[in-house]
Amino acid sequence: MDSLDKKIKEALKKEIKEPYSYELAIKRALDKKKKYSLRQLVHKIIIAIVSILGVLCGSIGVYAVTGGKIEGVPIMEWIGIKFSDQYIEYKEEVKEQTNTYNKTTVELVSYLASDYITMLEFDVKLSDEDKNYLRLGESLYTEQMSNTNGYPSSLVEESKKYINTIQLGFNKEKVVGEKLDSLLDMPLTKDSVYIDGEEIICRNYETVEKISDNEYKIYHIFLLTDDDLKGKNNYNITLKNNIIANKGELKEGEENSSIALLNTPDNQRRIEIEGEFSVDVSKDKILENSKIIKLVNKKSIYKNVSQEIEEININPLQTIIRAKTTITGIDSNKKYFYNNELQNPLAIDFKVTDNEGRVLTSQSFETKKTLIYSNGKREEWAPGDIKDLVQYRNATFELKQYIVVEKSNTDKITIYPSFKAQEKGTYDEKCQELDKIEITINELKKD
Repeated sequence: MDSLDKKIKEALKKEIKEPYSYELAIKRALDKKKKYSLRQLVHKIIIAIVSILGVLCGSIGVYAVTGGKIEGVPIMEWIGIKFSDQYIEYKEEVKEQTNTYNKTTVELVSYLASDYITMLEFDVKLSDEDKNYLRLGESLYTEQMSNTNGYPSSLVEESKKYINTIQLGFNKEKVVGEKLDSLLDMPLTKDSVYIDGEEIICRNYETVEKISDNEYKIYHIFLLTDDDLKGKNNYNITLKNNIIANKGELKEGEENSSIALLNTPDNQRRIEIEGEFSVDVSKDKILENSKIIKLVNKKSIYKNVSQEIEEININPLQTIIRAKTTITGIDSNKKYFYNNELQNPLAIDFKVTDNEGRVLTSQSFETKKTLIYSNGKREEWAPGDIKDLVQYRNATFELKQYIVVEKSNTDKITIYPSFKAQEKGTYDEKCQELDKIEITINELKKD
């Protein structure tokens, strides 16, 4: 236990920068209740503890205070996803999708579906009783925190900088009475959706906009690959066992230190919403007005790394770029030796500029990871995963990525690939840039 205590204390001293894709892999493993080695379990427990105290694994939310009715374009730039003004034209109205808890209502009012991105828009109206129960607008700090032996004083002080805001959670297990999930269940994560009746693990991001103390507009983005959708452009989304929960948001004017608190144990509250949401969605409207271009030999190479741009989808809302990264000659015993060759990257990044050199809002997401052994055997890993116990020599990684880029009228885009690596035994990240990839759009033929 002394070793575990030491690891936890060291983790709490650091700014946690685990890639979301790695968090997804951890949550998937925990949900399936696999057996782990002691080393793996300690690592997951540390991340879980830090998560419950300060870092929310899985979906990430942002909170914006506004006044009056909201009808504009949702603000998702904080995660690198920006919609054009045509969002309003392409979102589809949803009717008769309201679920309740006592006098509190959650209504699914619209959806939008395009390549990789499906967005659901909710109106939430809280009763006074539920607003007060969730402690919305109140501090994350509770007197129990000061009375709990062993709770770090730094986190007690940090909690006073935060107030409670609201979030939605989907497909959660039922709880008994006031009992919340145990520590390792990460009760406020939202990482799955039912597609045509099948539960799919996927990234899910949330934006919350406040209309009044009791009313909120909440947007959820589900990032769904062709594999998730099995190539379908029309599909049903179902959300079961849905909850409203509280979380922490930094007070205006406050600056957080090394840990961004999203909740504290004694403050954690949630209520369960009756019924399900079920909606048939279609990409057809946006695909009819999209230009999809297959690319050949658009790649950049650095030592044992090749990054290739395979396809561009230019639609009315944004530009979606599909990329592939290939890393050859990798050895499991050199996992953190990045000085000469890349082994297993923490993150692959892409900066995108227009023909005038202006940086376009963009975000890349690793969607598939395959390990190819030297004998040709292929093994699928969760995106971002780093498996400590798997042994390989002279193997190859194949990574698939989506890059979501803001809509632009530029006739040429330039992509600057790079990768981040962590030096062995440190938290320091090293960034290696590759040669740029230039694409002249008006010279490309639609697929």
